[in-house]
Amino acid sequence: MTKPNMDLRTLFEARLQAEGISFSAALAKIKVEHRALNGALDATQKRHDLLMLARLADFLQIPRPEFFTSFVGDLESSFAHEVSTAEKELFIREHFNLPYLKQIGLIDDPKNLQEVEESIIAHFGYVSIFDYQKELFGATFSSGKPKSKTSFEKDFWAARSAKVLNGINNYFPYDRDGLKAYVQRMRWFSMNVKKGLYQVIRDLFKLGVTVILRPYDPKLYARAATFPVEDKWGIVLTNYSDNYPTFWFALLHELHHVLFDYEHVKNFYYHITGELDLYSPHEVEADEFANNMLLPPSKFEQAKPHIGNRSFVEEFARVNQVHPSVIYARYCWEMQEVDEKVWAKFKHLIPSAAEALPMLKGNPWQNKVALKEIAKQTENEFFKGI
Repeated sequence: MTKPNMDLRTLFEARLQAEGISFSAALAKIKVEHRALNGALDATQKRHDLLMLARLADFLQIPRPEFFTSFVGDLESSFAHEVSTAEKELFIREHFNLPYLKQIGLIDDPKNLQEVEESIIAHFGYVSIFDYQKELFGATFSSGKPKSKTSFEKDFWAARSAKVLNGINNYFPYDRDGLKAYVQRMRWFSMNVKKGLYQVIRDLFKLGVTVILRPYDPKLYARAATFPVEDKWGIVLTNYSDNYPTFWFALLHELHHVLFDYEHVKNFYYHITGELDLYSPHEVEADEFANNMLLPPSKFEQAKPHIGNRSFVEEFARVNQVHPSVIYARYCWEMQEVDEKVWAKFKHLIPSAAEALPMLKGNPWQNKVALKEIAKQTENEFFKGI
């Protein structure tokens, strides 16, 4: 009779027999209505009169402290679902920007928190909504900087990207020496617009670096990102600029982080390249590295005076084993402050990003497709047969 979470219904019926009274007589003795007593005995009612519960404890001959401890335990067991639901709703409101999730197509109704929970769990492949907390990575930028207003969006963007990168089975070990040698000749592949970047992504895969693509979200300024993936690396490229050379520049920029910013990226769990940190030392060094790998500044200076001579630029690019658009894009970038029409002048000489590497079919990032399916689709389209 002193065990916690006791069966009050059984104990009550035993007392009726021991007292030799009817159920109605017991109601009168305890001074309680029929419905309220049944709600207490079966733990099916959440609100109770404490004085009535004290009289019930006395009737059952159970010490009141012991009775209340057991009774509360019964209520928690009976209403565990509701308690859990309240906790989950609080967690969702505190950890997710629901209008943003609707904007990117992941949920339909921000007010329907059950649907929100189900959508997030299905999207990430979680067991519980609380698993999202394990995906949070910490500060994007150095601890001395204030948090961005879009910190949730960045964390969520990173969590989704990391989930896909981890879902791709890259069984090759990370080969840093091999990567250092490979980046020296990457520009050669830029000469093949249709297949060059695709081949480089496959080659990097064999060096332990997994590269994936996802659409650019202008709200986040997330141009590209680098992630540690167990003992390997992952890179996310976006189509933030619809021109071909930008893909090459962005990829080499991120590869600099892989090669030389190991501690920085590890400490912050991921590194996102965007407008908020364009002039940090890490970004300046990565930009210089990308420029040098594509076309050293001294070479570019030789080409600049002849930028209007298409034949010269194309031959100069061929000799230096790089696509001509790399020269045109760098020139436009340097001159855009003094010549607002410079991009229009050379646009026809710069292929679009889509010609080289289109986004995944169906834009799965912008709907409810499970991340494991995006990982599978990416693996099939880029890494099959390696």
